[in-house]
Amino acid sequence: GITMWEVLTRQEPYAEEREHHNQREILSKVVSGELRPTLSRSIPVMVRSLMQECWMQDPSKRPCIQQVKDQLEEILKAHEKRESQTLEDMVQTTESNTRLLHQILPPKVAQALTAGSKVEPECFDPVTIFFSDIVNFTVLSSTLAPQKVMNLLDRLFTRFDDMCTHTGLFKVETIGDAYMCVGGLPEPQGIHSVRVALFALETVRIANSIWVDEENEELGCVSIRAGFHSGPVVASVVGELNPRYCLFGDTVNYASRMESNSKENKINMSPQARKCLLDQLPGVHTHSRGCIPIKGKGILECFFLDQSEANYQHISGCVTTANKEVVVTIVDAYSLGF
Repeated sequence: GITMWEVLTRQEPYAEEREHHNQREILSKVVSGELRPTLSRSIPVMVRSLMQECWMQDPSKRPCIQQVKDQLEEILKAHEKRESQTLEDMVQTTESNTRLLHQILPPKVAQALTAGSKVEPECFDPVTIFFSDIVNFTVLSSTLAPQKVMNLLDRLFTRFDDMCTHTGLFKVETIGDAYMCVGGLPEPQGIHSVRVALFALETVRIANSIWVDEENEELGCVSIRAGFHSGPVVASVVGELNPRYCLFGDTVNYASRMESNSKENKINMSPQARKCLLDQLPGVHTHSRGCIPIKGKGILECFFLDQSEANYQHISGCVTTANKEVVVTIVDAYSLGF
């Protein structure tokens, strides 16, 4: 027991007593059981207990050396198990935090922030930005309980998120009932406009299948307005507290105008987005809306994306083929050892 105490404390026992008592007095107190080394709380509880057993006043109650050895081995095994579990928990927590960070930020941006590096702004040209909002959301917010509004947005945006992943787009943010995502970044994509077009078609279908209030079907299903525009943007992380990956440039405002000037369950696009879409996938059908006034842009000819089943299959087939090509490329790279 004394040897364990010396090993753990790196001190000599009874050092304080020696300053006030001679060796004979100290020995007398030890023999009588009056004096034992002070046990620090820093010593593990199980080791502390074993040490106290070793220097009990009644020798018959003290463990033999083999029992001490066995108990120390059990204590060591328990300690190693706790350490292993702690390390495993730390690894799982780190992996969980990394996955969450990668859901919020592009992987390379997340890695840079984790490493403590500054994220430099990047220019992407072109990209296609999508916006949508819920028709009559202000009225719904004033008539539904806040919990029901949150439930509605959660049900809707969870489905949008799944489709965003399926079509290979990057979700930028949601603000109230507005949903924003982009194709063509954080990595360039050859058919970013086609991917956004498919996402837009799917979101209208999804919204029209979501009940406004699951407990009151009389309110019907959700209707949205959608719009997109193609052009250049600069992307970077803004701020250090709750950092966000933000897009800057007139393309963002332009895309927002396309959504706000759309119609119920329609997908509005700018002439630039239409040209980009047709360049990437000839044969896509659109309908001219004629020239309409757009705030900050003047009079522009805008277009609705055709929502027929034939047009949907044409666009969907292109994205499906592109996704298969991406998978094949990854598999080939892996087989080559990259």
